[in-house]
Amino acid sequence: MTPTELIASGTLELYALGMLSVEESRDVESEAVRSKEVGDELLRIQSVLRTLAEVQAVAPPESVKRRVVEAIEREVKERAASGRPPVLHSASTAADYAAWLNDPKVVCPADAGPMHIVPLYQGEGEGTGVLWLTLGAPEETHTDEIEKFLILDGSCEVEFNGHVHTLVPGSVLSVPLHTPHTIRITSAVPCKILLQRIAA
Repeated sequence: MTPTELIASGTLELYALGMLSVEESRDVESEAVRSKEVGDELLRIQSVLRTLAEVQAVAPPESVKRRVVEAIEREVKERAASGRPPVLHSASTAADYAAWLNDPKVVCPADAGPMHIVPLYQGEGEGTGVLWLTLGAPEETHTDEIEKFLILDGSCEVEFNGHVHTLVPGSVLSVPLHTPHTIRITSAVPCKILLQRIAA
């Protein structure tokens, strides 16, 4: 199927709505990486759907909102009690990980090479660590886990899908599945990153 045929087929809309199988979704993601036309159309569809959702959003009853917030707070406490760091999200901050980051073992030795990592947690389907990069990282692609970054110190650029994402302390970024990406360090000091990988 050509990019034009894929766009006309309605498959991208089904992908954006989460109505495709895992295999079909991977095919769409791979094509979106290969074809700028498909990638741009997918971004346009997702933007339109997001706008529609915002326009038609209905405020939930206060009791529902309170129960959801309480459930999230319980999950955060349970993860912390089990030694599992919180899942990184767009509003995450370094303070959310203070219990792990303040551990005296979380240091980069003076003789470390261009890449050094200190694992913080490794469990079934997820792992979290602190990564120091002095030069960057070569291109890689993840097919079964979502990679997330929270920049703690220094700065870098992460490039994927033809876009360069400039990250500074406090920046959070998730790299989609099946997406080749590279990291280039832009600071004079090593870029210190809270790195998390979650199985998809």
